[in-house]
Amino acid sequence: MASHNTTQVATALPRCGAPEQIAFVLLPNCSLMSLSSALNALTLANAASIANQGPRLYDVMMASFDGRPVVSNAATIQVDFAVNQLPALDGLFVISDDPIPHSGHDALVSFLAQLGSRPGCLGAIGSGAWLLARAGLLENCRATVHWSHVPLFAASFPHAIVSANVFEADHRRLTCAGGQAAFVAADVTIDAAAMVAATVAAFGRLDILVNNAGIFYNADALATPFDEWRRAFDVIFHGTLHCSR
Repeated sequence: MASHNTTQVATALPRCGAPEQIAFVLLPNCSLMSLSSALNALTLANAASIANQGPRLYDVMMASFDGRPVVSNAATIQVDFAVNQLPALDGLFVISDDPIPHSGHDALVSFLAQLGSRPGCLGAIGSGAWLLARAGLLENCRATVHWSHVPLFAASFPHAIVSANVFEADHRRLTCAGGQAAFVAADVTIDAAAMVAATVAAFGRLDILVNNAGIFYNADALATPFDEWRRAFDVIFHGTLHCSR
């Protein structure tokens, strides 16, 4: 770990080369799902590059403002650095969820503002975009937040170009709306209506349906019992019909 050094801000971003150095700055109660999804994307990119005899593309590190562990919405996360101890980076992303950081975190906002003129990408997932906007880093840039926060974000930062898209990338500013998930146990052949109702109750609306339920038997087709064929057919075809209706 780098030593505590208040001059480190000046060199926190300028870097280039493989592997790229990416830091995630975590705020209390941040979404563990958002963090794990971002990490998984970078892990898969590394694996794909290495599988094709290419280099490792990304190294990842975690940070909190003071270097202490962060309690997310699901677990306590150990970090590698305080933000003022971060080494030279190619990208830095702030992950936040609820409560919205529309106030407080002034020292972190100041830190981000100092990085704004430096090379490299700055980004946010979920309500982390609030901190970028408060630091003046989203002026005249397209940006997004969770759809339920879009009206407030647009009113709070009129110089940002706010969208309801899941992702936005503009002038080395990357934002992701983040999201939430709910687990609903269901048999799509008989419980589709209840499953949809539970989803709407959890999130207020349903925008997209992906019919992805299926059963496949690792057996010779001619030797598969008819009842198993019927069950697979019910789930794949009838389940799709029930969910779509």
